[in-house]
Amino acid sequence: MQFYREEKKQLFGKHDLQQRLDEDIKETPQAADKMPSEKLAAHSNEMLAQEIVAEHVLSPLNLDTGGLYARQREIQIAECQGGGTVVVLDVHIPFQGHTALLHSAPRNRPRAAVYGETTESEVVLTFLTGQSPERLKQDIDGQVTLVREWVAAINSDIAVATRQIKEVVLSRLARRRRRLSQSGALLAALDIPIKKVPPTEALEIPIIRRPVAPQKVAHGSAGQDEWRLSRTVYEQIVDTIIRFAHALERRPLSAQGLIPDEPTLRDWMNFMLNANYEHESGEEIFVAGEAINGKGKTDILVRHQGRNAFIGECKFWKGEEEFNKAIDQLLGYLVWRDTKAAIILFIKNKNASAVIETADACIRRRQCKPATLSDQPARRRDYTLASPHDADQMISLALIPVVVTTPA
Repeated sequence: MQFYREEKKQLFGKHDLQQRLDEDIKETPQAADKMPSEKLAAHSNEMLAQEIVAEHVLSPLNLDTGGLYARQREIQIAECQGGGTVVVLDVHIPFQGHTALLHSAPRNRPRAAVYGETTESEVVLTFLTGQSPERLKQDIDGQVTLVREWVAAINSDIAVATRQIKEVVLSRLARRRRRLSQSGALLAALDIPIKKVPPTEALEIPIIRRPVAPQKVAHGSAGQDEWRLSRTVYEQIVDTIIRFAHALERRPLSAQGLIPDEPTLRDWMNFMLNANYEHESGEEIFVAGEAINGKGKTDILVRHQGRNAFIGECKFWKGEEEFNKAIDQLLGYLVWRDTKAAIILFIKNKNASAVIETADACIRRRQCKPATLSDQPARRRDYTLASPHDADQMISLALIPVVVTTPA
């Protein structure tokens, strides 16, 4: 009995895992420096550090050997090897995690290579049949054990890097908290009263617009540069949308004239965002009006050098079926790695809570990671979805419910 191998099917060892982890160690702590002060004041350092690490650091692989199953099939043998067919056994091992890790090389490599294939959720090992079941089981057990060893070595490197990154992030957060505390003490010592209007009560239209500088990330599958918004800018944009939306909620009579339909909503949203943000070069960055992109036209779009960094859609709730179509529409646009997106869902129904929970369930059925818990689930919910173009490309999606009542 022998394990069936092809040179092109070797797993693990292709990419340097430590190089990727070193990049995370270098870049991730910067998220602590960019954390909005309001969020820093509202949550503990430990909670914020866990959130930053989960957002920016690779998650370990979860190999489900208990869910292992096998299928047999026939393959054609080349004429130079005698021709005909042989029966092979494909052993499937389910896993959860980033597929690229199955092609990575940890610092402590196991004793031997592994040959097989990967899908989005399984490792597939192939064996020739024809001898005793005992010998076949021995071969399978040996290869499965080897896969476990590689995964354990990879997860060990990730665990070490995660601990290092979390320690630095906690230190950065503590430093920022101290500086903010010192600044607060200084303001308290002044005779001039200083008051900040709560975000829920005011809508900011700044004198100087905030610059948006998309960050370049690794080349995409098509070999093109990809761009993404920093998490800080993404949070600012979503917060601006939320405040505008809640201003409409508080003033239903005025809102009726502003939001008669989705095109008008789109125009108002783009007006608000253009009033708050610009490209670092000073040029307009948000596209006003519908922008042709992918399979349709987006409502809100941030682009940089022809690549998308943020996509937003304004939708009225018209039932579960239509909302699922809206999600498909959003995913059908040409989005790329780490693209940030938002659905602004306007609800006119009396039972708004039930609508929000139904919309939440629609998105959860598609998400590939646990949803981020929110202190205010009626205000905002966050999800991570896989791009339909590449399962390894993640989309951060915010659901922003807006309840628009009809004035009496």
